[in-house]
Amino acid sequence: MKNSAGLSIVLSLAAILALALAACSSPTNHAAPISPGLYSSSDLSGWLSNLEGALASSDPTDEKIVESIQSGLGAYVTAGRGSTPSTVTPQSLSYSSSFSDGTNSVSWPALSGLVLMPTAASLTKASVPLIAVQHGTQLYRSSAPSRFNPSLLLLRTSPDQSGAGENYVECVIAAYMATAGYIVVMPDYPGFGDDAGSHPYVHSSLGPVVRDAAKAAIALARGSAWKDTVSWNGQVFLFGYSEGGYATLVGARAAQADSSLGLTAAVPADGPYDLSGTMAQLIASKAPELYPYYAPYLFVGYHSIYGDSVYSYSSVFEGSYDMSLPPLFDGTHTAIDIAAVMTDQVPADYLTSQALAGLTSTTNAIYQTLMANDAYRAWTPTGRILFLHCPTDDVVPYANMTVAYQYLHALAPNNVEEQDIQPVDVADKAAEVHTRGLPNAALAALQYIDSLSRAR
Repeated sequence: MKNSAGLSIVLSLAAILALALAACSSPTNHAAPISPGLYSSSDLSGWLSNLEGALASSDPTDEKIVESIQSGLGAYVTAGRGSTPSTVTPQSLSYSSSFSDGTNSVSWPALSGLVLMPTAASLTKASVPLIAVQHGTQLYRSSAPSRFNPSLLLLRTSPDQSGAGENYVECVIAAYMATAGYIVVMPDYPGFGDDAGSHPYVHSSLGPVVRDAAKAAIALARGSAWKDTVSWNGQVFLFGYSEGGYATLVGARAAQADSSLGLTAAVPADGPYDLSGTMAQLIASKAPELYPYYAPYLFVGYHSIYGDSVYSYSSVFEGSYDMSLPPLFDGTHTAIDIAAVMTDQVPADYLTSQALAGLTSTTNAIYQTLMANDAYRAWTPTGRILFLHCPTDDVVPYANMTVAYQYLHALAPNNVEEQDIQPVDVADKAAEVHTRGLPNAALAALQYIDSLSRAR
Protein backbone atom coordinates (compact mmCIF):
# COMPACT_ATOMS: atom_id res chain seq x y z
CA MET A 1 0.00 0.00 0.00
CA LYS A 2 1.26 3.43 -0.96
CA ASN A 3 0.04 6.95 -0.25
CA SER A 4 -1.34 9.49 -2.67
CA ALA A 5 2.02 11.25 -2.94
CA GLY A 6 3.59 8.08 -4.33
CA LEU A 7 5.47 6.79 -1.31
CA SER A 8 6.40 3.14 -1.62
CA ILE A 9 7.53 0.26 0.56
CA VAL A 10 11.10 1.20 -0.24
CA LEU A 11 11.68 4.17 -2.51
CA SER A 12 10.27 7.60 -1.76
CA LEU A 13 9.29 9.92 -4.58
CA ALA A 14 12.13 12.29 -3.79
CA ALA A 15 14.70 9.52 -4.00
CA ILE A 16 13.30 8.12 -7.21
CA LEU A 17 13.17 11.52 -8.86
CA ALA A 18 16.81 11.94 -7.97
CA LEU A 19 17.52 8.63 -9.68
CA ALA A 20 15.42 9.60 -12.68
CA LEU A 21 17.41 12.78 -13.21
CA ALA A 22 20.52 10.67 -13.54
CA ALA A 23 19.08 8.53 -16.32
CA CYS A 24 19.97 9.27 -19.92
CA SER A 25 17.12 7.51 -21.67
CA SER A 26 13.44 8.40 -21.81
CA PRO A 27 10.91 6.61 -19.58
CA THR A 28 10.14 3.04 -20.56
CA ASN A 29 7.60 0.46 -19.51
CA HIS A 30 9.93 -1.33 -17.08
CA ALA A 31 8.81 -4.60 -18.62
CA ALA A 32 12.16 -6.32 -19.19
CA PRO A 33 12.38 -9.36 -16.90
CA ILE A 34 15.57 -10.44 -15.21
CA SER A 35 17.97 -12.26 -17.51
CA PRO A 36 18.19 -16.04 -17.11
CA GLY A 37 21.26 -17.25 -15.28
CA LEU A 38 22.66 -18.12 -11.88
CA TYR A 39 22.50 -15.51 -9.11
CA SER A 40 24.18 -15.86 -5.74
CA SER A 41 23.46 -14.29 -2.39
CA SER A 42 26.44 -12.01 -3.12
CA ASP A 43 24.65 -10.79 -6.24
CA LEU A 44 21.55 -10.01 -4.21
CA SER A 45 23.61 -8.15 -1.63
CA GLY A 46 25.26 -6.18 -4.42
CA TRP A 47 21.90 -5.15 -5.85
CA LEU A 48 20.81 -3.85 -2.47
CA SER A 49 24.13 -2.09 -1.94
CA ASN A 50 23.73 -0.28 -5.26
CA LEU A 51 20.20 0.71 -4.31
CA GLU A 52 21.31 1.81 -0.86
CA GLY A 53 24.04 3.94 -2.39
CA ALA A 54 21.59 5.59 -4.75
CA LEU A 55 19.37 6.50 -1.80
CA ALA A 56 22.13 7.70 0.51
CA SER A 57 22.01 11.38 -0.44
CA SER A 58 18.28 11.69 -1.07
CA ASP A 59 16.38 9.57 1.46
CA PRO A 60 18.11 8.31 4.62
CA THR A 61 14.90 6.61 5.79
CA ASP A 62 14.51 4.41 2.73
CA GLU A 63 18.27 3.85 2.71
CA LYS A 64 17.91 2.45 6.24
CA ILE A 65 15.09 0.13 5.17
CA VAL A 66 17.21 -1.30 2.36
CA GLU A 67 20.19 -1.62 4.71
CA SER A 68 18.00 -3.49 7.22
CA ILE A 69 16.99 -6.09 4.64
CA GLN A 70 20.63 -6.64 3.78
CA SER A 71 21.84 -6.80 7.39
CA GLY A 72 18.85 -8.80 8.62
CA LEU A 73 17.49 -11.28 6.10
CA GLY A 74 20.61 -11.18 3.95
CA ALA A 75 22.97 -11.84 6.84
CA TYR A 76 20.74 -14.62 8.14
CA VAL A 77 20.78 -16.42 4.80
CA THR A 78 24.50 -16.01 4.17
CA ALA A 79 25.83 -16.65 7.68
CA GLY A 80 23.14 -17.17 10.29
CA ARG A 81 21.63 -20.46 9.13
CA GLY A 82 24.75 -22.57 9.31
CA SER A 83 24.54 -23.73 5.68
CA THR A 84 25.94 -22.53 2.36
CA PRO A 85 23.45 -20.49 0.33
CA SER A 86 22.31 -21.83 -3.02
CA THR A 87 22.52 -20.00 -6.28
CA VAL A 88 19.17 -19.07 -7.81
CA THR A 89 17.81 -19.30 -11.34
CA PRO A 90 14.82 -17.09 -12.22
CA GLN A 91 12.11 -18.53 -14.41
CA SER A 92 8.98 -16.89 -15.76
CA LEU A 93 5.69 -18.60 -14.97
CA SER A 94 2.45 -18.79 -16.93
CA TYR A 95 -0.68 -20.34 -15.46
CA SER A 96 -4.45 -20.00 -15.19
CA SER A 97 -6.84 -19.61 -12.28
CA SER A 98 -10.52 -19.11 -11.55
CA PHE A 99 -12.85 -18.18 -8.71
CA SER A 100 -16.48 -18.89 -7.89
CA ASP A 101 -18.53 -18.26 -4.78
CA GLY A 102 -21.59 -20.03 -6.14
CA THR A 103 -23.08 -16.81 -7.51
CA ASN A 104 -20.18 -14.87 -8.98
CA SER A 105 -17.52 -16.43 -11.15
CA VAL A 106 -14.40 -15.15 -12.86
CA SER A 107 -11.54 -16.83 -14.69
CA TRP A 108 -8.05 -15.75 -15.65
CA PRO A 109 -6.65 -17.91 -18.47
CA ALA A 110 -3.24 -16.21 -18.75
CA LEU A 111 -1.69 -15.19 -15.44
CA SER A 112 2.02 -14.73 -14.88
CA GLY A 113 4.58 -14.83 -12.10
CA LEU A 114 8.19 -15.40 -11.16
CA VAL A 115 9.75 -18.65 -9.99
CA LEU A 116 13.16 -18.70 -8.29
CA MET A 117 14.81 -22.12 -8.35
CA PRO A 118 17.66 -23.02 -5.95
CA THR A 119 20.35 -24.51 -8.17
CA ALA A 120 23.57 -24.99 -6.20
CA ALA A 121 25.50 -28.18 -6.85
CA SER A 122 24.89 -29.20 -3.25
CA LEU A 123 21.16 -29.27 -4.02
CA THR A 124 21.45 -31.48 -7.10
CA LYS A 125 18.49 -33.85 -7.05
CA ALA A 126 17.66 -32.56 -3.59
CA SER A 127 14.06 -32.44 -2.42
CA VAL A 128 13.14 -28.97 -1.11
CA PRO A 129 10.06 -27.09 0.14
CA LEU A 130 8.12 -24.41 -1.73
CA ILE A 131 7.41 -20.88 -0.52
CA ALA A 132 4.80 -18.70 -2.23
CA VAL A 133 5.64 -15.03 -1.61
CA GLN A 134 2.78 -12.57 -2.15
CA HIS A 135 3.58 -8.94 -2.99
CA GLY A 136 2.05 -5.80 -1.50
CA THR A 137 -0.29 -3.31 -3.15
CA GLN A 138 0.63 -2.31 -6.68
CA LEU A 139 -1.09 -0.14 -9.29
CA TYR A 140 0.99 -0.27 -12.46
CA ARG A 141 0.77 -3.48 -14.48
CA SER A 142 4.50 -3.82 -15.10
CA SER A 143 5.44 -3.36 -11.43
CA ALA A 144 5.01 -7.08 -10.96
CA PRO A 145 7.36 -9.92 -9.98
CA SER A 146 7.52 -11.38 -13.50
CA ARG A 147 8.93 -8.05 -14.69
CA PHE A 148 11.63 -7.76 -12.03
CA ASN A 149 15.04 -6.66 -13.24
CA PRO A 150 17.90 -5.58 -10.92
CA SER A 151 19.09 -2.91 -13.34
CA LEU A 152 18.99 0.50 -11.64
CA LEU A 153 18.75 2.08 -15.08
CA LEU A 154 15.40 0.39 -15.65
CA LEU A 155 14.34 1.42 -12.16
CA ARG A 156 15.26 5.02 -12.92
CA THR A 157 13.29 5.07 -16.15
CA SER A 158 10.14 3.30 -15.01
CA PRO A 159 6.96 5.38 -15.32
CA ASP A 160 5.91 3.86 -11.99
CA GLN A 161 9.02 4.70 -10.03
CA SER A 162 7.63 4.01 -6.57
CA GLY A 163 5.93 0.75 -7.53
CA ALA A 164 9.01 -0.44 -9.41
CA GLY A 165 11.09 0.23 -6.31
CA GLU A 166 8.71 -1.74 -4.11
CA ASN A 167 8.73 -4.63 -6.58
CA TYR A 168 12.53 -4.52 -6.72
CA VAL A 169 12.94 -5.03 -2.99
CA GLU A 170 10.18 -7.62 -2.58
CA CYS A 171 11.71 -9.70 -5.37
CA VAL A 172 15.14 -9.51 -3.73
CA ILE A 173 13.56 -10.67 -0.45
CA ALA A 174 12.01 -13.63 -2.29
CA ALA A 175 15.34 -14.38 -3.97
CA TYR A 176 17.07 -14.46 -0.57
CA MET A 177 14.51 -17.04 0.53
CA ALA A 178 15.29 -19.10 -2.57
CA THR A 179 19.02 -19.03 -1.78
CA ALA A 180 18.08 -20.59 1.57
CA GLY A 181 17.13 -23.72 -0.38
CA TYR A 182 13.48 -23.19 -1.29
CA ILE A 183 11.56 -23.16 -4.55
CA VAL A 184 10.00 -19.70 -4.43
CA VAL A 185 7.05 -18.54 -6.52
CA MET A 186 5.71 -14.98 -6.70
CA PRO A 187 2.32 -14.62 -8.42
CA ASP A 188 1.71 -11.33 -10.22
CA TYR A 189 -2.06 -11.37 -9.36
CA PRO A 190 -4.83 -10.66 -11.88
CA GLY A 191 -4.42 -7.26 -13.49
CA PHE A 192 -0.62 -7.43 -13.44
CA GLY A 193 2.12 -8.86 -15.60
CA ASP A 194 0.54 -10.66 -18.54
CA ASP A 195 -3.06 -10.10 -17.44
CA ALA A 196 -4.66 -6.87 -18.66
CA GLY A 197 -7.91 -7.20 -16.72
CA SER A 198 -9.02 -5.65 -13.45
CA HIS A 199 -7.29 -6.39 -10.17
CA PRO A 200 -9.68 -7.77 -7.48
CA TYR A 201 -8.03 -5.80 -4.71
CA VAL A 202 -8.04 -7.61 -1.34
CA HIS A 203 -10.67 -10.05 -2.57
CA SER A 204 -10.73 -13.72 -1.64
CA SER A 205 -10.31 -14.70 -5.29
CA LEU A 206 -6.60 -14.09 -4.64
CA GLY A 207 -6.65 -17.36 -2.68
CA PRO A 208 -7.09 -19.62 -5.74
CA VAL A 209 -4.59 -17.43 -7.60
CA VAL A 210 -1.92 -18.12 -4.96
CA ARG A 211 -2.83 -21.82 -4.86
CA ASP A 212 -2.65 -22.20 -8.64
CA ALA A 213 0.66 -20.31 -8.84
CA ALA A 214 2.12 -22.74 -6.31
CA LYS A 215 0.83 -25.73 -8.28
CA ALA A 216 2.25 -24.31 -11.52
CA ALA A 217 5.65 -23.81 -9.86
CA ILE A 218 5.64 -27.41 -8.65
CA ALA A 219 4.76 -28.60 -12.15
CA LEU A 220 7.66 -26.51 -13.48
CA ALA A 221 10.04 -28.16 -11.01
CA ARG A 222 8.83 -31.56 -12.22
CA GLY A 223 9.42 -30.65 -15.86
CA SER A 224 12.26 -31.91 -17.98
CA ALA A 225 14.41 -28.81 -17.41
CA TRP A 226 14.47 -29.17 -13.63
CA LYS A 227 13.59 -32.73 -12.62
CA ASP A 228 17.23 -33.80 -12.33
CA THR A 229 18.25 -30.66 -10.42
CA VAL A 230 15.66 -30.00 -7.75
CA SER A 231 12.34 -31.46 -6.69
CA TRP A 232 9.49 -30.52 -4.37
CA ASN A 233 9.42 -32.32 -1.02
CA GLY A 234 5.70 -31.88 -0.36
CA GLN A 235 5.95 -28.92 2.02
CA VAL A 236 4.11 -25.68 1.18
CA PHE A 237 4.79 -22.36 2.94
CA LEU A 238 3.28 -18.94 2.26
CA PHE A 239 4.43 -15.45 3.18
CA GLY A 240 3.23 -11.98 2.27
CA TYR A 241 3.11 -8.43 3.59
CA SER A 242 0.31 -5.82 3.40
CA GLU A 243 -2.03 -6.88 0.57
CA GLY A 244 0.36 -9.79 0.30
CA GLY A 245 -0.54 -10.68 3.89
CA TYR A 246 -4.21 -10.81 2.93
CA ALA A 247 -3.42 -12.88 -0.18
CA THR A 248 -1.32 -15.21 1.99
CA LEU A 249 -4.15 -15.92 4.41
CA VAL A 250 -6.80 -16.55 1.73
CA GLY A 251 -4.14 -18.49 -0.19
CA ALA A 252 -3.56 -20.69 2.85
CA ARG A 253 -7.27 -21.51 2.95
CA ALA A 254 -7.29 -22.40 -0.76
CA ALA A 255 -4.07 -24.44 -0.58
CA GLN A 256 -5.28 -26.40 2.45
CA ALA A 257 -8.46 -27.37 0.61
CA ASP A 258 -6.52 -28.79 -2.36
CA SER A 259 -5.57 -32.42 -1.77
CA SER A 260 -2.75 -32.22 -4.33
CA LEU A 261 -1.10 -29.33 -2.50
CA GLY A 262 -1.99 -28.88 1.16
CA LEU A 263 -0.52 -26.39 3.59
CA THR A 264 2.44 -26.74 5.91
CA ALA A 265 2.39 -23.18 7.27
CA ALA A 266 1.52 -19.60 6.33
CA VAL A 267 2.99 -16.36 7.64
CA PRO A 268 0.68 -13.44 6.86
CA ALA A 269 2.10 -10.06 7.89
CA ASP A 270 0.39 -6.67 8.41
CA GLY A 271 -2.54 -7.54 6.19
CA PRO A 272 -6.11 -6.15 6.11
CA TYR A 273 -7.83 -9.42 7.05
CA ASP A 274 -10.84 -7.86 8.82
CA LEU A 275 -12.45 -6.03 5.93
CA SER A 276 -16.00 -5.86 7.28
CA GLY A 277 -14.88 -4.70 10.71
CA THR A 278 -11.58 -2.91 11.21
CA MET A 279 -11.08 -1.69 7.66
CA ALA A 280 -14.71 -0.73 6.95
CA GLN A 281 -14.87 1.24 10.17
CA LEU A 282 -11.61 3.00 9.32
CA ILE A 283 -12.92 4.11 5.94
CA ALA A 284 -16.29 5.17 7.34
CA SER A 285 -14.68 7.13 10.19
CA LYS A 286 -13.69 9.97 7.85
CA ALA A 287 -10.23 10.00 9.41
CA PRO A 288 -7.30 11.14 7.23
CA GLU A 289 -5.43 8.24 5.62
CA LEU A 290 -1.84 7.95 4.49
CA TYR A 291 -3.15 5.97 1.52
CA PRO A 292 -6.53 7.50 0.65
CA TYR A 293 -6.84 5.51 -2.57
CA TYR A 294 -7.21 2.27 -0.60
CA ALA A 295 -11.01 2.67 -0.47
CA PRO A 296 -11.54 3.52 -4.17
CA TYR A 297 -9.23 0.65 -5.15
CA LEU A 298 -11.30 -1.73 -3.05
CA PHE A 299 -14.59 -0.52 -4.59
CA VAL A 300 -13.24 -0.74 -8.14
CA GLY A 301 -11.76 -4.18 -7.46
CA TYR A 302 -15.00 -5.48 -6.00
CA HIS A 303 -16.91 -4.03 -8.95
CA SER A 304 -14.88 -6.38 -11.17
CA ILE A 305 -16.37 -9.33 -9.25
CA TYR A 306 -19.86 -8.19 -8.23
CA GLY A 307 -20.64 -5.64 -10.93
CA ASP A 308 -23.24 -2.91 -10.79
CA SER A 309 -25.64 -4.88 -8.62
CA VAL A 310 -23.61 -3.92 -5.53
CA TYR A 311 -20.80 -1.63 -6.65
CA SER A 312 -22.16 0.59 -9.41
CA TYR A 313 -19.81 3.55 -9.68
CA SER A 314 -22.62 6.10 -9.60
CA SER A 315 -23.85 4.71 -6.28
CA VAL A 316 -20.48 4.49 -4.53
CA PHE A 317 -18.45 7.45 -5.86
CA GLU A 318 -19.34 11.02 -5.01
CA GLY A 319 -20.04 13.51 -7.80
CA SER A 320 -17.77 13.32 -10.83
CA TYR A 321 -15.48 10.80 -9.17
CA ASP A 322 -17.63 8.00 -10.58
CA MET A 323 -16.15 8.93 -13.95
CA SER A 324 -12.65 10.09 -12.98
CA LEU A 325 -11.51 7.52 -10.41
CA PRO A 326 -12.27 4.02 -11.79
CA PRO A 327 -10.20 4.43 -14.99
CA LEU A 328 -7.14 5.21 -12.87
CA PHE A 329 -7.10 1.63 -11.54
CA ASP A 330 -6.71 -0.01 -14.96
CA GLY A 331 -3.04 -0.96 -14.55
CA THR A 332 -1.72 1.85 -16.74
CA HIS A 333 -1.68 4.61 -14.10
CA THR A 334 0.57 5.30 -11.14
CA ALA A 335 0.17 6.65 -7.61
CA ILE A 336 1.14 10.08 -8.92
CA ASP A 337 -1.67 9.97 -11.48
CA ILE A 338 -4.16 9.11 -8.74
CA ALA A 339 -2.78 11.82 -6.45
CA ALA A 340 -3.57 14.41 -9.10
CA VAL A 341 -7.26 13.50 -8.78
CA MET A 342 -7.47 12.48 -5.12
CA THR A 343 -6.24 15.67 -3.51
CA ASP A 344 -7.67 14.99 -0.03
CA GLN A 345 -6.39 12.55 2.61
CA VAL A 346 -9.90 11.47 3.68
CA PRO A 347 -11.10 8.53 1.54
CA ALA A 348 -14.69 9.00 2.72
CA ASP A 349 -14.78 12.32 0.87
CA TYR A 350 -14.80 10.39 -2.40
CA LEU A 351 -17.64 8.05 -1.42
CA THR A 352 -21.36 8.64 -1.37
CA SER A 353 -23.34 8.66 1.86
CA GLN A 354 -25.00 5.50 0.57
CA ALA A 355 -21.67 3.72 0.28
CA LEU A 356 -20.47 4.97 3.67
CA ALA A 357 -23.64 3.73 5.32
CA GLY A 358 -23.26 0.39 3.55
CA LEU A 359 -19.83 -0.18 5.06
CA THR A 360 -21.21 -0.59 8.56
CA SER A 361 -24.81 -1.75 8.05
CA THR A 362 -24.97 -5.53 8.51
CA THR A 363 -27.99 -5.79 6.21
CA ASN A 364 -26.31 -3.91 3.36
CA ALA A 365 -24.84 -5.77 0.37
CA ILE A 366 -21.57 -3.84 0.65
CA TYR A 367 -21.05 -4.98 4.23
CA GLN A 368 -22.10 -8.52 3.36
CA THR A 369 -19.67 -8.83 0.47
CA LEU A 370 -16.87 -7.50 2.66
CA MET A 371 -17.73 -9.99 5.39
CA ALA A 372 -17.75 -12.82 2.82
CA ASN A 373 -14.17 -11.81 2.00
CA ASP A 374 -12.80 -11.47 5.52
CA ALA A 375 -9.69 -13.60 5.19
CA TYR A 376 -10.15 -15.53 8.42
CA ARG A 377 -13.75 -16.71 8.03
CA ALA A 378 -15.14 -20.06 6.90
CA TRP A 379 -12.20 -22.34 7.58
CA THR A 380 -10.21 -24.07 10.30
CA PRO A 381 -6.44 -24.25 9.73
CA THR A 382 -4.92 -27.72 9.75
CA GLY A 383 -1.50 -26.30 8.86
CA ARG A 384 0.36 -23.77 10.97
CA ILE A 385 -0.42 -20.04 10.87
CA LEU A 386 1.88 -17.38 12.31
CA PHE A 387 0.48 -13.87 12.25
CA LEU A 388 3.08 -11.10 12.22
CA HIS A 389 2.00 -7.50 12.79
CA CYS A 390 3.52 -4.23 13.88
CA PRO A 391 1.55 -2.88 16.89
CA THR A 392 2.02 0.71 15.69
CA ASP A 393 1.17 0.10 12.01
CA ASP A 394 -0.26 3.39 10.76
CA VAL A 395 -1.87 2.05 7.59
CA VAL A 396 -3.22 -1.43 8.38
CA PRO A 397 -4.40 -1.30 12.01
CA TYR A 398 -3.19 -3.93 14.48
CA ALA A 399 -6.81 -4.90 15.14
CA ASN A 400 -6.79 -6.75 11.81
CA MET A 401 -4.38 -9.24 13.31
CA THR A 402 -6.06 -9.53 16.70
CA VAL A 403 -9.49 -10.20 15.17
CA ALA A 404 -8.15 -12.80 12.72
CA TYR A 405 -5.88 -14.41 15.30
CA GLN A 406 -8.57 -14.71 17.95
CA TYR A 407 -11.07 -16.16 15.47
CA LEU A 408 -8.72 -18.82 14.09
CA HIS A 409 -6.94 -19.56 17.37
CA ALA A 410 -10.29 -20.41 18.94
CA LEU A 411 -10.83 -22.99 16.20
CA ALA A 412 -7.27 -24.37 16.06
CA PRO A 413 -5.40 -23.33 19.23
CA ASN A 414 -2.44 -25.62 18.54
CA ASN A 415 -1.92 -24.34 15.01
CA VAL A 416 -2.34 -20.58 15.20
CA GLU A 417 0.23 -18.21 16.69
CA GLU A 418 0.94 -14.49 16.67
CA GLN A 419 4.09 -12.42 17.04
CA ASP A 420 4.66 -8.68 17.16
CA ILE A 421 7.28 -7.22 14.85
CA GLN A 422 8.94 -3.85 15.20
CA PRO A 423 9.52 -1.32 12.43
CA VAL A 424 13.02 -0.43 11.31
CA ASP A 425 14.31 2.32 13.56
CA VAL A 426 15.07 5.54 11.69
CA ALA A 427 16.09 9.02 12.74
CA ASP A 428 12.95 10.50 11.22
CA LYS A 429 10.33 9.32 13.70
CA ALA A 430 7.60 10.81 11.51
CA ALA A 431 8.43 8.33 8.76
CA GLU A 432 5.62 5.93 7.97
CA VAL A 433 5.57 2.83 10.17
CA HIS A 434 3.85 0.41 7.78
CA THR A 435 6.64 0.41 5.21
CA ARG A 436 9.28 0.01 7.91
CA GLY A 437 7.84 -3.28 9.14
CA LEU A 438 8.70 -5.29 6.02
CA PRO A 439 12.40 -6.07 6.73
CA ASN A 440 11.76 -7.58 10.17
CA ALA A 441 8.66 -9.40 8.95
CA ALA A 442 10.59 -11.08 6.14
CA LEU A 443 13.35 -12.18 8.52
CA ALA A 444 10.89 -13.51 11.12
CA ALA A 445 8.97 -15.36 8.42
CA LEU A 446 12.02 -17.18 7.05
CA GLN A 447 13.23 -18.07 10.53
CA TYR A 448 9.81 -19.56 11.33
CA ILE A 449 9.63 -21.42 8.02
CA ASP A 450 13.14 -22.77 8.57
CA SER A 451 12.18 -24.05 12.03
CA LEU A 452 9.37 -26.10 10.52
CA SER A 453 11.06 -27.30 7.34
CA ARG A 454 14.15 -28.47 9.19
CA ALA A 455 12.09 -30.25 11.84
CA ARG A 456 10.61 -32.57 9.26
